Amino acid sequence: MAVSDKEYVAIRQVVAEGEFVAVQSEGRVNGQTHTFRDLFRVDAHAKIAEQWQVAAVFPDVVPHDNGAF
Repeated sequence: MAVSDKEYVAIRQVVAEGEFVAVQSEGRVNGQTHTFRDLFRVDAHAKIAEQWQVAAVFPDVVPHDNGAF
């Protein structure tokens, strides 16, 4: 997927502990709504040393009233 195909819409949650920061966000890929989960490892100089990402299509219908976030 090209960088231009992905659009972040909203950051929903940020959690940090030690050298790790987890971010849950909402966005679109080719116009379809997705949820993104990013995990960053920050080095001693406050620079991002590593990043991992998982993206999932947000379903049109969910089996509960809790939403995705």
